[in-house]
Amino acid sequence: MIGQRLLAAFLTILVFALIILGAQAVFRYLGYPGYGWYVGVGFCAVMVLAFIVQGRHERR
Repeated sequence: MIGQRLLAAFLTILVFALIILGAQAVFRYLGYPGYGWYVGVGFCAVMVLAFIVQGRHERR
């Protein structure tokens, strides 16, 4: 059970890193290299916030 949770956490970190690096690559290609970090981290923050909000809603 602990191994599954560790694997899930590790894969989640890898997905977030992929999103951040992908956003950075796209914005670097467009000529705005600094914006990729903000967009990538912002996207990941929105996903984490949505997960937290979803967990607080009452299950029906």
